[in-house]
Amino acid sequence: MYWLLYDICSQRRRLKVVQLCKDHGLRRIQKSCFFGIMDSADMKGFEKEMAELVGEEDSVCMIPVNQSMMERVKLWGKGETELKFEEEELYFL
Repeated sequence: MYWLLYDICSQRRRLKVVQLCKDHGLRRIQKSCFFGIMDSADMKGFEKEMAELVGEEDSVCMIPVNQSMMERVKLWGKGETELKFEEEELYFL
């Protein structure tokens, strides 16, 4: 499981990063924040594609988390939702 946070200067690159995240099954939590589960094979391809997209003035941070950490996540406001885990899968209700 991973959190991905970004600050991309170019609108064109930002749209490509958003599409890349969605293509790899990450779910948008906020405008510049995604979350999802990737296996190691998918992660390698994702890392390669992301490295090709990101410019020197951009910033992308990918944070690995485990299930016990995710169970303690709290969400408030517009993005407020409930998290549910089933056999290594995370669902936002």
